[in-house]
Amino acid sequence: MKNNNKRFGFSLIEVLVALAILSVGLLGVAVFQGEMVGASASNKARAEALALAQARLEEMRNYTDEVKNISEFDSLFTVTTGFTNATSHQGINAVFSRQESIVQDNETKQITVKVSWQNGSGEPEEVVIESELGFKSPSLVGELDDFDANGPMVRSATGRAELGEGEVEAGDVVDMNINGDLTGILDRGDGDLRLTNGDTAGDDVVLTLKDACELDTNGDRTDLPCTGFVEISGRVYIDTATQTRVTPGDIYVKASDAAYCQRYYYTALGAPAQVDSSTAIAHITTTGSYKYFEYTCYLGGGWHGNIGLVLAGGITRNDKVCMGDPTSVNPWEDTKIAARRVYRGMAHDYTDDTKTTKLTDANGDIIYYSIGVADALVLPAEGQAGHDFVLASMNPGDNDGELCSSRGIMVRADSYIGGVAGALFAGVPTDFYCLNVDSSYVDQLKLDTFGYGIEDYCPFDPSDPPSERHEIRGTVNLTSVSFWEENVYRTRVNTSDGLGNCRREDWTKSGDTYSLHYVCDIYDWGNGWTGFVQISPDTSIFSCTTLKQSFTDVTGDQTITDFDCFNDDTGKGTVTIYGDIDKLAGAVGAITISDATGSCLTNSDGTSYSCTSAEFDAVNQWSGKVMYTAQKSNHDICVGAPIPTPTTPENIINGKTASIELTNVDRGFVQVDISVVARNDGCL
Repeated sequence: MKNNNKRFGFSLIEVLVALAILSVGLLGVAVFQGEMVGASASNKARAEALALAQARLEEMRNYTDEVKNISEFDSLFTVTTGFTNATSHQGINAVFSRQESIVQDNETKQITVKVSWQNGSGEPEEVVIESELGFKSPSLVGELDDFDANGPMVRSATGRAELGEGEVEAGDVVDMNINGDLTGILDRGDGDLRLTNGDTAGDDVVLTLKDACELDTNGDRTDLPCTGFVEISGRVYIDTATQTRVTPGDIYVKASDAAYCQRYYYTALGAPAQVDSSTAIAHITTTGSYKYFEYTCYLGGGWHGNIGLVLAGGITRNDKVCMGDPTSVNPWEDTKIAARRVYRGMAHDYTDDTKTTKLTDANGDIIYYSIGVADALVLPAEGQAGHDFVLASMNPGDNDGELCSSRGIMVRADSYIGGVAGALFAGVPTDFYCLNVDSSYVDQLKLDTFGYGIEDYCPFDPSDPPSERHEIRGTVNLTSVSFWEENVYRTRVNTSDGLGNCRREDWTKSGDTYSLHYVCDIYDWGNGWTGFVQISPDTSIFSCTTLKQSFTDVTGDQTITDFDCFNDDTGKGTVTIYGDIDKLAGAVGAITISDATGSCLTNSDGTSYSCTSAEFDAVNQWSGKVMYTAQKSNHDICVGAPIPTPTTPENIINGKTASIELTNVDRGFVQVDISVVARNDGCL
């Protein structure tokens, strides 16, 4: 008989298995939800921390309206040692501690606010933001804010640009072809020019150049051409041999005050592409171990300040930014480790309208005033090196700029051009860019308004003013039975800090000896000055006991040992090869001399050079080579014929790496002019 009874329900084992599966699923959901809550709480805490830091900065900015003079400003914002003024704040998502640091930055205060807290896992986190505060006299508006068609008489460090407001509107015509970096120029005919981050309605206006175009009394555009934004450009290199934790989108280029910096790279087809959070390291351009992208910072005329790198997660103690010229023999162009580059000119006033005596303080030191960039200035100029940064990783305590070379950061095999190590970075500015090197770089409006003057050099970095200025005084004795006074004027003196810090005071005569008295300014940052004083007499006439005196930890004024030179056949002699540099297409990267203890110097604007050989017995002759390297890979150096013509024919090689080799040359001066030409132009 067939049993038709059907069984319904679940066995105990089936129930247990189902419960186990359900438990695992619920546990996964709970973990996921916990992670989401934790991430949300962390983001909210970071947003709170940023708001706290920004609120403190705004609070301090408001305080500046309460001071009436620079003394009150300095008293209100007293320089601190590290972070101070810790305050506790009970937030919604965490308990926050806020601290601040104040550093004197020439005429302004560098303010850093740090907010720290512990996340839900008990790990410490922090955010840090920086800004600069400066004193502005309440009477400044009445004294200087005299607007005409070209803008105010005198501009502040911010310059004539303002942070952009608003968006591209329907009907606006944006020129996206001028800049070539995915930014555009919007001209609405109202006298201002606007920088945009696109040409579509809704794209942001990121910067406004005030009164860039002249309007007549009816508000109509005149025929005068508009001025443009100031542009400072370069590359950000990532040394992938050491720096592996960052991606291009993590690296931001920031400029102080009113500015906008665009990051971009070129695709395989040569089209610009913007660097953003999704840009992978593989997308940007490769030069061996180096990956790089381009940047351009847009500013307004009159601006002076800093341009530097900021990392999305903050710069750690292992993150190091190298800059400078690893190929230069000039000590003031040595590589440095710094997160930012300072741009500033240095002007001085006069005691009267005759402009013969510079204004000094109670200690007799020249008073310098900061001065900004000229309208529409473009840096680098044609043929100059870019204003590059090299991001690497080193040990936390590695802060000596020499390590940028000794650790290989800027001199890897990938940096070689024409066999010269580091030539990829030849001519890259160090952490301070002196606008005085070319008078067309500085804001002539401010010079004219105040009657200021400038020299063609900066005696020191004004963003890091020295504690004290000291003077080194000395004498160069030139003894000759057949002497003429121009020998005194041909004798130059300089320090290792650069050309221009030494000046002749007077000269005296006693018998057959002419004594040139000079004084050099040296600057002490608190640990004494270390460097050398060097003379360059006419060694075709004189042999000298020494041409260079070195010093360590100088902490006060000094009168140093005389340089003694004689026109006889005893002592030592040198050969100096010097000449003009005709920058037809660009600049020279490196100039070196074959002597291990010889030296080469170029003047501040790169239009002349001088190489001095090692000392040798005056009764002998010198043989050696001077080598020149073009800064750009598509440029060549053309070497002129030496004057006077040597007895033994010289060997001249033109090209990317050029040279002149001299054989059996008497001590003295040899003039060799050089030219920088485009490779296709060739040498005549």
